[in-house]
Parts: sequence; C-alpha cells; structure tokens
Amino acid sequence: MLDAILSLGPNRLITIAVFLILAMAAIAVYFGWQARKLEREIALSEQDPDTLLSGAGNSDGQKRQASFMDAIVSQFNLRHHLGQNDAREWLASAGYRNAEAEIAFLFARAVCAVVFFFATLLYLSFVANYGYARVACFALALCAAFVGLWTPSLWLNAVSALRYASIARTWPNCLDYLLICVECGLTIDQGLREAANDAQSQSAALADELSLTSAELSYLPRRRMAYDHLATRVSLDPVRDFCFAMAQSERYGLPIGHTIRILAQKNRDARLREAEQKAAALSAKLTLPLMVFFFLPLLILTLAPLAMRLL
Repeated sequence: MLDAILSLGPNRLITIAVFLILAMAAIAVYFGWQARKLEREIALSEQDPDTLLSGAGNSDGQKRQASFMDAIVSQFNLRHHLGQNDAREWLASAGYRNAEAEIAFLFARAVCAVVFFFATLLYLSFVANYGYARVACFALALCAAFVGLWTPSLWLNAVSALRYASIARTWPNCLDYLLICVECGLTIDQGLREAANDAQSQSAALADELSLTSAELSYLPRRRMAYDHLATRVSLDPVRDFCFAMAQSERYGLPIGHTIRILAQKNRDARLREAEQKAAALSAKLTLPLMVFFFLPLLILTLAPLAMRLL
C-alpha cells in the first residue's frame, strides 16, 4: 500500500495533502460558525427561558453533525486521551455552552493533529530536499502534530480574549443602564433582561451572558448559583465584583439599587483612571515619532544650506 501511495508522485501527493488540509479547515470553520449561530439564536430568541437553559431547538442537520463527531470521539476515546479538566469552563468563557461544544473541541484537536502530522511528513519526504533521515522527518512530523493538537486551544484563547475585551468595553454602560432599570422599579431579573436588550448593539457577548443569567435567576434553586455561573464564565474583575455584591445583597437583604450605584461609580472611576493613564503615556509614545518625522527633517533643512555652501 505504501508503494502504491509513493508511486503517485510528489506532485499528486502534494495536491492531495493540500486538498485534505483545505477540507479539514473548511469543516472546522463550518462547525464553529454553526455553533456560534446556534448560541446567538438561543440567547436572543424570545422563547421560554427553559429553551434558553436547555439549548433545545437544534436542527436535524446539526444533530447529525454532532452524532458524527460524538461517534469519532467515543470510538477513539478522545475524552480520556485529549480531554482537559477545565475544558467546559474554557469553552463557556469563549461563548460555547451547548452540549456539543466539548465534542467539537476534542474532534478539532484530533483532526488538526492528524492533518499537521501527515502534511509535515509529506512535505519533508517529497517536497523539501533537506536530506533529513526518515527518523528526523518522523520526529519533526510528531512536533507538528503536537502543534496541531494545541492549535484549537490557541484559537479558543484568541476568541475568549476578543469576547472579554468586548464585555469589558461595554460593561460600565450596561451597569449604568441596569441602575436606571432597578431605580425605576424593575426587579434584578427584569433589569438584566432589559440591559441585555440594550447591550445587544454594542456587545452581543455581554447580551448573551446577561440573558442567560436572567433566566438562571428565575429557574435555578438558589439565586447565588446564577451569579456564580456568571463569574465563572466571565473572568473579569468588574463582573466578579458585581456577582459577589449581588449575592451578598440578596443574602443579607441590602438594597440592590444602592449596591449597583456603588459599583457603577467604581467602574466610572476606573474608566476615568484608565483614560488618565493613557493620556499621561501619550507624551512618551509621541517622543520617537516627533524625533523621526519632525526634528530630523528640521535638522536636515537647517544644515543642508550650510553643507552645500561648504561643498
């Protein structure tokens, strides 16, 4: 079988490898797009909160995709070999909370490792004439497989970072809007729902989290669990302070409006300090551009007539 594969020639093998890589990349992008679309539809739909919490409403095509990936994960026992203890929390922080997210993550890790291994092995064996021994080519292919194994994790980190940046940018305005809702007589559940609708145009991630928290406050046996889940999914200090303060206020019977007012003032002060720090660092950042684009041309214009006269 190996001789039959090698008899195809390097050009055909390269074409097959490139086609496989593009196919796997297209499959991964499609699955990620479908998962993100499903999460957004669940979070922003006007269905029952039961649907929001359970993640029901998957189409038949999505169920077939999930069953295919689940079969691959179960067949090769990828949960045992590639699983991570904090994978669920990691995926939830990136916005993937449905039951198929962990399966898709393990499937993507295995596929990327296999694709990176064979692509590197084919490249070193038939394309690049570096003169490596077979053992060296195999070792480099194993290193590439290790890189491919962690590529989905790096992509997940990047998605989480972008999501956290969007939430941190919108959180102070959302807290001010929540304060207005609470002071107008709404409960914290209704206020979170209204704040989610208002934050949709600025940050879909924050609207998603607030909608889920509002549903959990209504249906979980203990309200503190909803705040704990929000603090776990969004690992930002302002959000954690909000969750801790809300849990303590409801436990000891403190006025929620007063607590939110203190948190909103704290966030406004923090945003003002951040703006002042950026303004203070602006002069240092402008030093090099001023020297290159202002003082250097001015020096040349000043000394050029004297240099021409001396010459």
